[in-house]
Amino acid sequence: MSTVPTPMALTLALAFVLTSLAACAPGQQSADASEATDQRQCFWASSLSNFRQGDHGNLYVRDRSDQVFEISTRERCQDLDLASSVAIQSDYSSVGRLCVGGHARITMRGLGGEPASCRARVDRRLTPDQIAALPDNQQP
Repeated sequence: MSTVPTPMALTLALAFVLTSLAACAPGQQSADASEATDQRQCFWASSLSNFRQGDHGNLYVRDRSDQVFEISTRERCQDLDLASSVAIQSDYSSVGRLCVGGHARITMRGLGGEPASCRARVDRRLTPDQIAALPDNQQP
């Protein structure tokens, strides 16, 4: 005895197959999402190799891929110019990836002092020309 599928069952099966095929096909939306991520200009906090204080509470950091980012402090970070090390972490994510426009917390340790922290924002990634234009004492 054979059963004949109902029109509703055939419609659902066809919808499932078409949805599955559409999910596998390359689409414009995924390309746009990839471009948006590339344009965000991000770095990993664990990849920082150097830092220098800039003017007016700015901090310039260099990562291992030789990118330089400008970070501005929201509060005046006391003794940032005396910091022997800094750690930066995202305010909103524990992943450790920071992007231009993102908010962060800078924790610094001075010579023999207690760690201090302040809020900051990743302002921009500098171009090679912008890095070269920084005063020598501000280039990370």
